[in-house]
Parts: sequence; structure tokens; C-alpha cells
Amino acid sequence: MLHGVKGDNCLSQYFCQGAVQYFNMTIAEITQKILNSPKYSALDSRVVERVVAESVRRYGLKRAQHEAKRVLHQVWGVYFGELKPAKLRDADLDSLLQLHQSTRERLPFLRDFYEQIFTITGQPSTIVDYACGLNPLAFYHLGYDYPGHYQALDIDHFTVDLLNQQFQKLGVANRFNARPGDLLLDKPIKADIALLLKVLPPLELQRKGASRDILQKQNSRFTVVSYPLKSISGYEKGMGDFYRQQFYAAIQDQGMKVTELPFANELVFVIDKHESSPPGVDVLK
Repeated sequence: MLHGVKGDNCLSQYFCQGAVQYFNMTIAEITQKILNSPKYSALDSRVVERVVAESVRRYGLKRAQHEAKRVLHQVWGVYFGELKPAKLRDADLDSLLQLHQSTRERLPFLRDFYEQIFTITGQPSTIVDYACGLNPLAFYHLGYDYPGHYQALDIDHFTVDLLNQQFQKLGVANRFNARPGDLLLDKPIKADIALLLKVLPPLELQRKGASRDILQKQNSRFTVVSYPLKSISGYEKGMGDFYRQQFYAAIQDQGMKVTELPFANELVFVIDKHESSPPGVDVLK
């Protein structure tokens, strides 16, 4: 039985009580069909089940499987299709960092990226990296002797296993750890810094307004949020203005101090939840 597909009220937020047992079975079946496909077999079953349940609620049973696959492709498949086992069998660290698009795009300014962040936050003792992809390996590559603990989370079991294998190989498993995690299902982890790098746009595709709820609930002194400035195909489509507006709408009236760090192809915000927001926003040039 899949997580969340048990008991008489697990889907009560979507369906009336009398239909729960029928929909439990149907959602479980659709979820398993998606997980049985090679493309989505590594995804965390809880995430697939959540997307299927939302698709049933919005589109009905007939369209649920198609719509769930469409969402999963948009929020995961287009980014992680490059991480094929055959490519990774004998790959060294430098090669791995080139395989994932977001990590690869950040490499040219990676050290400056974290130096500017740590200028604001100070040296962290703990970092939690949500929807991490291969970013933890890129961070390790910089050679910092901190934080004492780096917790990476991703919805892809293959990525989680790959990261933990690399941490063991590199001799840093005492500091770096990866495990499955979903921002729309799990409670935030307490840390000095929470990294939400290019994470919020895919979450907004799944649940409109998710950004505000997620940012408000973060259990960290600092939260680093970033957005892409170019599409996957490399086009600029006014994304900076669009995501800047989306970000400030998400934190409106929450009393957070925000520093904006503009980079060539990534828009970055550092939120300090322990300081009240002054008029306007700090922008580091």
C-alpha cells in the first residue's frame, strides 16, 4: 500500500467521505501505473500520489493519468532527463556537475554566488537544500570546511542515491547527507540556511500560491530563493520582472528583510526572517 493511500479519510480534503474507498483504490492504481514507467520509476511515490490526487480533483478520473504525467514532466522530467545511469557509471565529479542544467549554468559564478550569500548570512553551521539536484556536489566542489551538516532533499530516489554514493566516495558522508523530501508534503527542516534554488516556479505550477506558504513556514534564519532568468531553451522572456513580482507578492506583509543578488542568469533573494523589513529592499550590485 502506498503512503497516504490507506484509511478511510486520507483523501477527505478532496472527496466526500462516501467515495473515499473507491478513489483510494483508483488513485493507488494510477500512481502505480506512472511509477511503473521507466521515466518516472525513480520518483518518490508520495509525490506521484499527491500529483495524481490533485489531477483527479481538478480534471476527473478520465484525464487524471495524462494530466499527472504532464505536471510531472513540467516540474521534474524536463530538468532531470539528463541524469541517465549509463552516463553516470564511470563519471568523475567534474563530469557529474556538467550533467544537470541548473548546476552547469551556475558553475561559472558558483564561488561568487556563495561568497555573496555568506557575506549576508555569515558562515552557516547547517544548510538544508530543497529539490537539490546535484547542487550539493557543486557546493562540495568549492572546498568550504563548513557547514557541519548539509542536508539535501530531492523527490528523485536516483538522485538521492547518487549523492549519498558520492558523499561516501568523497569521504564527507559525516557532513553531507541526502534523502527524499517534498516541500508540499513535509515539514521544513531547522537550519541556519535553507536553499530554495529555482524551486518555487515548479511548485507554483503544481499549486498556485505555494510560494507564500512555503516561505512563511521555513524553519531557518536565512532562506535563499532563486529564479531562472532564461528558459531551458535559452530565451529571455521578461522572466526577471515576472519572477521578481511573484516573489514580492509571496512575502508581502510577512515582515522579512530581503537582499537581492542579481547574477547573469539567475535572480537571487536572501531572506532574513529575524530582522524586520525596511522600506524597499537592499540590492547588492
